Amino acid sequence: ERRIARASQDPTFLMAPAELLKTFTLFNSDPVRVERILHNFFGAVALKIDVTDRFSRGVQPREWFLVPVTVIDEAVRLLMAGTIGDFEFDPVEQAIRPR
Repeated sequence: ERRIARASQDPTFLMAPAELLKTFTLFNSDPVRVERILHNFFGAVALKIDVTDRFSRGVQPREWFLVPVTVIDEAVRLLMAGTIGDFEFDPVEQAIRPR
């Protein structure tokens, strides 16, 4: 909630209000590592967009992916189980498949 509080002023959030849809609790996890794993896992469907911040500077946010929420749920379950490396995201089918 703190991270999105000023979303409308943050190019990471596309300079627009953001709504928190879901949260996950991961125990004994490094948040930076978790984010890196998920960014890599969904890298093929990263949104490529340029946003102008409030200082008129161009920014390319790297936080947005075109993925159904149900697929994110599944990826987090695999991450928690330690098996996400055995799977890959199929951007055409919008589904997680075994490698």
